[in-house]
Amino acid sequence: MPFIAQSSAEEGSPTVLPEEVEDGTDVICPACSRTMRPRGPFDDGRARHFYHVTAGSGTSTINCSGGESDPHRKMKSLAVSALRQRFNQYTRCEPEVTIDVPNTPTLTDSRRADALVEFPSDDANDYLGRGLIVEVQYANEDKDLNAVTHDYLSAGYSVYWASPDDFTNDRFHIEEMVVAFDQRAETAFAASWADPPEVDPPEEYLEQFVNSEPLTFTDPNPDCNHTWKYGGSDLHDRDFCKHCRLERWKDTAVEAYIYDESTIKTSSDLADRGARAAFEQRRKENKKEDHQHVWEPRGENRYRCRCGARLKEHKGEEIISNDPFEDFSEMTTTDPQYCDHIWEREDGCMRCISCGLEDPL
Repeated sequence: MPFIAQSSAEEGSPTVLPEEVEDGTDVICPACSRTMRPRGPFDDGRARHFYHVTAGSGTSTINCSGGESDPHRKMKSLAVSALRQRFNQYTRCEPEVTIDVPNTPTLTDSRRADALVEFPSDDANDYLGRGLIVEVQYANEDKDLNAVTHDYLSAGYSVYWASPDDFTNDRFHIEEMVVAFDQRAETAFAASWADPPEVDPPEEYLEQFVNSEPLTFTDPNPDCNHTWKYGGSDLHDRDFCKHCRLERWKDTAVEAYIYDESTIKTSSDLADRGARAAFEQRRKENKKEDHQHVWEPRGENRYRCRCGARLKEHKGEEIISNDPFEDFSEMTTTDPQYCDHIWEREDGCMRCISCGLEDPL
């Protein structure tokens, strides 16, 4: 019972499936090069298939199987035959149909459905949506099931993932598919109740941005208990974390957050920048230190005040340097005070609401 034929006797002619050929159309058997035509499907469940028009003279073709060399395509044709028998009203029911799937996180503009039955636009199926797609999971086929399912559901189509066990030599067991939908099995996704699976956008998407190296879809600082705040239009409509200063924004094309790892500021980074700015300001204004230092750890045995001063212990005495650029080492103190910064945005800078440390934008 052949299911694949050549469209003509010309060398290099494309192969066709029974569901792609109208009744009475001559095609060529790829095994014996004789003429075949399509027939079916049949009420007993047998799928539409090709048959040899005549055995001809010489070599008999009665037992010719048609040289089936593509079981995947055969299963697609069997699925279409079963769908045509199951549904009476449809605008198209075909194998290997291109479906437009714009504006999804997978960034794929179209998918090629193995087998599709599509319903009239004014008579959409309340349960299955715009139509039903049967995807055949065949050996070694490289398909991202979540991504494909996401795109079809987003476009309004239901999806069933069939395996070779759903097929026999001459039919697709569509009853098993119906049971899978009724039981909401992991292979069945109805447009009426299934949500598109979560998918990760391809990392290549980030390459379109200038300075894309620090950009990522994954939170680069998961240990921080992020508290997000909107940063304003001058920060490109980004949110920033009030603790680690990590910035992110929601990209509507992929419906995912993009994180800018370069914006993370540790307490050490911020203290360095704040200290240098404060020192330069004091030097310009020729001011002396007259405030109570608040010492922050700067690594092992190293401490610094937000004003730029640094502290070390020498021969039992605490020595303070007000120059943040001086080559100080082995700084120690017995009772350091540490600020777990909480940042708020002000004009031209970020300010910690706890200790007052400013960090220019």
